[in-house]
Amino acid sequence: MQPLSGLTRKILPMLAPDTILQNRYRIIRQLGSGGMGTVYEARALRLNTTVALKETHFTDERLRKQFEREAQLLASLRHTALPRVIDHFDEGSGLFLVMDFIAGEDLWEMLERRGRAFEQDEVLDWADQLLDALDYLHRQEPPVVHRDIKPHNLKFSERNRIVLLDFGLAKGFAGQLSRVTTSASVFGFTPNYAPLEQIQGTGTDPRSDLYSLGATLYHLLTNNAPPDVITRIAATTEGNPDPLRDAHELNPEVSPEVSAVLKRAMEVARNRRFERAAEMREALREAGKQLAPSVNKAKAETLPPTVVHPAPTEVLSASAPRPTIASPHAARSEEPSVTIAAAEKFPAPAADAAPPFLPMPLAPTPQPARKSKALWWIGALLVALLIGVALVVALYKFAGRSGSKRVASGLKVTELATSIIARHPVVSPDGKYVVYETATASKGPWSLWISETATLKKSQLLPPLEPKYDFVSSYNQVTFSPDSKYIYYYSFTPEGGRGREIGIYRIPVTGGQAQTVTLFDTAGATVGDSQFSLSPDGSRIAFYRDADIAHGELVVVNANGTEEHVLLRKPSFSRGTTIRTIAWVPGSEQISFIENSSSGGTSTTELRVVDQDGTNEHKLFSPQSAELSGYVWSPNGRSLLLIYGLFPAELKIAKADDWSESPLTSQNLYFTGSSKLPPRAAWVPDGSGLLIQGEIGATEIFLVRYPGGEVRRITTGDLRYYQGVSMTADSSTLVAIEGESNSTTQNLILISSFK
Repeated sequence: MQPLSGLTRKILPMLAPDTILQNRYRIIRQLGSGGMGTVYEARALRLNTTVALKETHFTDERLRKQFEREAQLLASLRHTALPRVIDHFDEGSGLFLVMDFIAGEDLWEMLERRGRAFEQDEVLDWADQLLDALDYLHRQEPPVVHRDIKPHNLKFSERNRIVLLDFGLAKGFAGQLSRVTTSASVFGFTPNYAPLEQIQGTGTDPRSDLYSLGATLYHLLTNNAPPDVITRIAATTEGNPDPLRDAHELNPEVSPEVSAVLKRAMEVARNRRFERAAEMREALREAGKQLAPSVNKAKAETLPPTVVHPAPTEVLSASAPRPTIASPHAARSEEPSVTIAAAEKFPAPAADAAPPFLPMPLAPTPQPARKSKALWWIGALLVALLIGVALVVALYKFAGRSGSKRVASGLKVTELATSIIARHPVVSPDGKYVVYETATASKGPWSLWISETATLKKSQLLPPLEPKYDFVSSYNQVTFSPDSKYIYYYSFTPEGGRGREIGIYRIPVTGGQAQTVTLFDTAGATVGDSQFSLSPDGSRIAFYRDADIAHGELVVVNANGTEEHVLLRKPSFSRGTTIRTIAWVPGSEQISFIENSSSGGTSTTELRVVDQDGTNEHKLFSPQSAELSGYVWSPNGRSLLLIYGLFPAELKIAKADDWSESPLTSQNLYFTGSSKLPPRAAWVPDGSGLLIQGEIGATEIFLVRYPGGEVRRITTGDLRYYQGVSMTADSSTLVAIEGESNSTTQNLILISSFK
């Protein structure tokens, strides 16, 4: 057994069992590992107790001092739902937290073994304890945010109280737990439980924890992990329903009131969530007083419903088929997840009506003829109303297919493909080709297709792409070269490296083999953000990659993959810096990017530029809000469209003379977009305005004149939605997806005659 004193290294190897640290702690076994930390079960030799040792890897002296301050903060916390931080120390290059060891299964393991959802009452009891702990954390000065709440991080103490774990796997500082002011890192999130702001790296706050807790409770109550937020945004932006189903739809033992609380906690826009843990705690307490309909049915002091077929006393058999709640674990379980007896599922009928789901009514109670006749007339009117609505819908559809009421007067619609599942259409600068993703199911896998606009001939460019991660299954950021000869895109490679390995590729429009331009790791980049930028002349590509655990690099490579040059070397996301949204500045030899950084308890967001040779890096300006989610340069490089937030987004214009910001338009226009999808705002190539995929009732396409801000409706909506802002170089033709809210398929169309 050799102590590690004096050992120096960037990343510590796994500590072997029986290794002794500080002459006080003996390693028993490794419990888990993250990108920058490892957790061990160890024995405290002096006290003869079991502890958890959490090792963090830092070599930067500033961060080592920050670690000590953060460790002291964690050690000062006292709550029954939080493990205690007992000690901290450094040995060699390793920094260690010593914490309470909580034995046993976590809730995720319990859910897997159980194979069905937990009971509502017990989950609400756990939620009450956790929200009390979050209220305690968020009331600290400054507030403390955990940022990784999930079933895997929940265990029970010896007194059967819930405990929130994983405070020590670092996201840039000492703990998974982080101060609000230094919480811009996106490392280490778990997609199904992470809010949008964490995935985008725009900074978390207490409401982020409430999202994660809501997602965790949802999983425990339904036995279904919630869809990740990127998948949700992609679905709604493409006109499909939010795939996050209400909890009580998946499990009828959950009351609609509890389901509504979870839905609010999991709102994509954080300003629609609960503001405080105490507010959500009170809402759950009130909701918990309401029993689920199925529970009320079981508890009602009535006889089980009987079927009069033929005798009124025949009871539904307990051996009859029973509805089950779908579970992702069902395939691994020998029994159905949750079975509900028919007597619990179906309530006793009302006195004046038969249950609509039984083949024949129960023994009827005689009713006055007048009431029966009134009910008959009401039913007849409802049927007539439904028939009328169906006719209106049919007429609208017919009108839409005939070409009327689809676009503004004077514009022409050409259908390239109909009744397909499609997304992300891009038209070539010369207008000869349209590239788009298509699939046989709404969730993919997606293949890349190309259509010739003159002949309407369609062919597959690339085969279906199987997902590498839960929320990535795309040919992302599809871009034509300026001469319309090549198509560029990025995708996650089948074999990722230390982080998420991305490949940038190109393929000729005529088809053939895709060529790899470059491969790079992006563990610290914002997932789904703009990962590369093609220069205006199409000769070079700029992108940002992880160089090592401590640094990232801004790189330029020739479009054919040769002659790679590193322009800038920056501290990585683990050191509090995030670089995103790379773009060439039109009419110049500069490259711009958004830089988010945290230092000394403060966070800053800047739009910066650097010359193509790596010199003259400087700040252009600091945006008015850290919620800057994207920007688009005007064709002449003299103005910027700034996109703040997503739901809804605020659009502003910044001019190069002084970079002052002003609203794009005074009209009530809501911008919809997603970090997973291509930009949903684009300048008209001649600079006369911007194409906006926005919302006034339905998702449509608008032209906002610049300057001036006048809004022109390109599409007319009605029962359809439209998506797409890709336009030909001569500003004459736009490609779009046209869909209907009640249909899973879309049409691929060209809208032309803009000039």
